[in-house]
Amino acid sequence: MNFLIILTVILSLNLSVNALFINPDILSAPAANRIICQSPHIENRGSSYLQCPPQSNIRILSAIHLPTKSKDLCPEQFILPVVNQPLAATACPNPIQNNVTTLVASFCNFQTSCAFQFNQIVTEVANGNFGLQCLDISGTSVTHIPLIQTYFNVTYRCDGPRQRFRPFSNKRYDSKFSPSAFHNIRHPSNNRFVA
Repeated sequence: MNFLIILTVILSLNLSVNALFINPDILSAPAANRIICQSPHIENRGSSYLQCPPQSNIRILSAIHLPTKSKDLCPEQFILPVVNQPLAATACPNPIQNNVTTLVASFCNFQTSCAFQFNQIVTEVANGNFGLQCLDISGTSVTHIPLIQTYFNVTYRCDGPRQRFRPFSNKRYDSKFSPSAFHNIRHPSNNRFVA
């Protein structure tokens, strides 16, 4: 009876350890979510909207272009010299082509800091004006929201030179390695323990 209990404990520990190796991103840092509002101060100085620590690269997971419906999201859009009014909650029920993940990723991926101008990301809506296009509830008419009244909701991750908490070597994640029932985990070399 004791043998079965000990065997069950050992097998459950083995399975839980192997589960971490199936998806190594489990131990990575969580993704960061950032609201990016258009800022002339950042764009004129060439500063960056997104930044990672040194030796880390930005990896954009998603970027959505949305209208600003609250002063709390982008307070800089509602101060002098340009005073905007917040949009109504029903101002843009159906944004058109608001997924800008690939465009933001083209500017930001594999860089430590990301600097861009809003009009490089969004599309031109009418007569040289940039902004967000929205369909009304009925789906018949298109309205244009100016660029100054929009923001980006960006989810990104800072990837370091190595994965965090990576066990041992890269052999475990090599495509040539195929675990089997008798040899399911590779062990580190004992050569470094020999003096």
